[in-house]
Amino acid sequence: RPEAKKLLKKKNYFTVLITASPNFYVEKFAKALNFNLVISTKISLNKNIGKIIGKNRYGVEKLRLIKKLNLDTHKIYFYTDSISDMPLIEYCKKTFVIPNTIYDKIFLRKYEKLKW
Repeated sequence: RPEAKKLLKKKNYFTVLITASPNFYVEKFAKALNFNLVISTKISLNKNIGKIIGKNRYGVEKLRLIKKLNLDTHKIYFYTDSISDMPLIEYCKKTFVIPNTIYDKIFLRKYEKLKW
């Protein structure tokens, strides 16, 4: 989305894309948006069957990986579209949500919403 792309192009930001989505397409997306770091679920495709290599980058696993980066939590702006990111939502000082489902809209209602 144009608004997201403008935000990501601002200087002095270290941008991290962390997602449970498969690495084989996320890496291309992240490169196009100039993310500094991409952390995604690694998938091995063999005979058109995908197999996760290592851990799925989902929920509390995302938080574990972000903590390993030793970032200042006061300077982290976190954007999410899912309640499954609650561990990171609670960890980061500033969270923006782009809710996808009615469930997300209900449970993420206390966080600032973006309409991208």
